[in-house]
Amino acid sequence: MPNDLQYFKEMEVAHRRGGALHPDRCPKLRLHGVDFAVPPRGLRVRPRFNAGNAATVELRGVEDWPEIKGLLAQADKALSGGGLALDLDGPAGLLVRLMSLARKALLRQYDLSDDQAAELLEFATDEQPLWMCQLLRWALGLPAIGSQ
Repeated sequence: MPNDLQYFKEMEVAHRRGGALHPDRCPKLRLHGVDFAVPPRGLRVRPRFNAGNAATVELRGVEDWPEIKGLLAQADKALSGGGLALDLDGPAGLLVRLMSLARKALLRQYDLSDDQAAELLEFATDEQPLWMCQLLRWALGLPAIGSQ
């Protein structure tokens, strides 16, 4: 696999989908040193007031990504021991869910083959990929960290 920053910069530009939001308007996943855009999560918090002036809130925009609920439940389970336990083999493992969701989000912005998506999401086992944290924050509707 090429591990050249210029290669991935060129890939980001060359494979942007026509009609996709400009990357400046999107959250990012940092992949191999390059910020790749993912679509905005579109989460909105709206207050709901009742006759007694008490307020509750409702979360809007969650229906676009039904797999996020399972991912967040799995992430909560994986983080419960104080560290991140990644199940590399299980079909419902956190790593599998993260990679599947990242691929789906990237494909909304970029015209990538399965091999290209796999190349972007590949990481060495001695690395701590920032994109996983960014994707979890994105899934929760929080701003991504660490990208510019």
